[in-house]
Amino acid sequence: MADFRLYSSSVTRTVEWRLAQLRGLATFLVECESDILKALQADFKSQYDALSEVRTVQSAVAQAIDQLPTWLSPEHVTRSLAFYTDSCALHWEPRGVVLIISAWNYPLSLLIEPLVGALAAGCVATLKPSEVAHHTAEVISTKLPGYLECISVRTGGPEMTQQLLEWPHWGLVFYTGNGKVGKLIQEKASKNLVPTIMELGGKSPCIYLSGDIDVVAKRIVFGKMFNGGQTCVAPDYVLTTNVEGLLRAVEKAIHAFYGEDPCDSSDLSSIVNDRHWDRLESLLEGLNESSILRVGTSKRDKKRFAPTMVVNPPLNSRLMTEEIFGPILPIIEIASVEDAVKFVNSRDTPLAAYLFTTINAEIEYFIARCPSGGMTINDTMMHTFSALLPLGGMGPSGMGRYKGKWSLEAFSHAKPVMWRSLRGEMINDWSRNPPLTEKKFSLVSSAMFSPLQPRHLKK
Repeated sequence: MADFRLYSSSVTRTVEWRLAQLRGLATFLVECESDILKALQADFKSQYDALSEVRTVQSAVAQAIDQLPTWLSPEHVTRSLAFYTDSCALHWEPRGVVLIISAWNYPLSLLIEPLVGALAAGCVATLKPSEVAHHTAEVISTKLPGYLECISVRTGGPEMTQQLLEWPHWGLVFYTGNGKVGKLIQEKASKNLVPTIMELGGKSPCIYLSGDIDVVAKRIVFGKMFNGGQTCVAPDYVLTTNVEGLLRAVEKAIHAFYGEDPCDSSDLSSIVNDRHWDRLESLLEGLNESSILRVGTSKRDKKRFAPTMVVNPPLNSRLMTEEIFGPILPIIEIASVEDAVKFVNSRDTPLAAYLFTTINAEIEYFIARCPSGGMTINDTMMHTFSALLPLGGMGPSGMGRYKGKWSLEAFSHAKPVMWRSLRGEMINDWSRNPPLTEKKFSLVSSAMFSPLQPRHLKK
């Protein structure tokens, strides 16, 4: 476990200690960059996807170091008349010893970005990297503890996760992964009243209604094929009024990005292992072959799965009821933005949603009526790359949020503090202190409470 005694010593509460830990993390990312990149590529990633992940994490650490004093400043709130002379603010209280459990698809960033928030908040942490991306887990477990005094790294499979969850004193459990495991972790944590943040996933919809079809196709392919399609916010399926046109434009974009046979391209990440390969193949079983368009030839020995489109698959098929998490893109015909929203809302709330259109009224309709964890208009995934926007889901797609300042808030309790003077007790004698009178109560009510007015009532 992370050192509970270190947290109890209160040294982690100082800004200086937090900055020292963040700088240690930054040093690890720079000095071990070559080892990290080799590990990411050995696990399954293309060179470009691996480098993108490293740069994303480095950027998050740099932002935290530069912004930490500002983030930690008490957040003062507006005061009512009764508290006009008082100081009222929110202070960020560390949640203590925290557990971070990450997924395999981004084995560096899904572990380190939450850790940035934990260090910024003044917590100590135990890290549980995914055993599936074992090369990256090995680099983190053998090298990272040499740069930080406040962490421990536990490797292993589900048994290790179960063992860690038995400890009753976690201040927070932060989990990234699928909903099935998330429910089990939530159940375990709830037995000890341990709060959780769940970054899950689901089937993120993409809707194409209007706009330059070649540009739209490129942006859909970018989001779908990034990391080999193994991204929780990747567009899972497309709803469109122009199935045939979009199908051809997507095929064209895939060739433009990855060449004649995408499975020969070094820019396309591999599928992580045989089990996930078999799962992807099983999603296509039983479907009408005439509805399937494969771009290139899959190469199992290299774990390169050919980008695949499926036109109007049965809505009750596994392809349309399970998160795909790979380079397979169903394309389904709809008639309007209203039809698209109705379709999306008939399913679990997604982690992300995407809309391509040139009509502002359709954009406003979609934003207002399509619940999702996050949203990008006229592109895919880009809201998750901004350090100024949080990442988080709703319902089955997750709970809680992080990135940037929201990472610090995720690992903190917003502690309300009111600072009052010992002067002016005469005012309390006139108002709140017994013996109470109708006049006193009227005075307190007018100063502290906002009465209901006719404008507040139902007409």
